[in-house]
Amino acid sequence: MRDPSDKKQPGQKATPSPWSSIFWGDHSYEVFTPICTEGGKCTVDNVFDTMKSQKSFVTPTGQTAPVTTGSTTQIPMLGTVKHAVDQANHRVTNTTEPDHQLHPGVVQREIVQRDDKIGVLTKGTGEGLLPRQNECFAPYLWGWPDSALKDAFKEKK
Repeated sequence: MRDPSDKKQPGQKATPSPWSSIFWGDHSYEVFTPICTEGGKCTVDNVFDTMKSQKSFVTPTGQTAPVTTGSTTQIPMLGTVKHAVDQANHRVTNTTEPDHQLHPGVVQREIVQRDDKIGVLTKGTGEGLLPRQNECFAPYLWGWPDSALKDAFKEKK
């Protein structure tokens, strides 16, 4: 039975508040960060091996444990993500757990080649708090793990 105070007609969608998309909603972003210039040890395989060697290269944390399928990482102030490693596609997928502020959400960190640059392509999608801010700050958020990955890869050369 419909609430009599509901002004919409049956089958009509509710009109969302203009504020609702600011505080809660879907988000989607894509960020590419070059790690090295192709050649020598700079290959997709080698950069991917470095990326999965530490959780801090696939999440914005300082955790140094290796990333494995099924392992989890607690991200301060956000919550837990579960990892899936896809060796064939050079990708680690982070999926939010129910305690995460941006659940449901997924971030894929994939090592790709663009022209002569090998780098990290980060794609994030989900819903939750502050969706526009999430999209706006994604390059800054992922800049720290990408910078750490770049430094670690240089040290391995």
